[in-house]
Amino acid sequence: MAEPAAANAVHDHLIDPMEVQHAFSRFGFFADPAESAASAGRLHAFSAEAGYDPAVH
Repeated sequence: MAEPAAANAVHDHLIDPMEVQHAFSRFGFFADPAESAASAGRLHAFSAEAGYDPAVH
């Protein structure tokens, strides 16, 4: 019973970021390194502005 749950957790971990990228119509796999870094910077700025503290989560 634990093995299917573990497999589902791994699947969800891989699928969730893909769903986010699909929602934004931007896929990091196809981005060049500069574009990826810029996107990460915008995400971090948005998270900080929203009050998200990665140390807490």
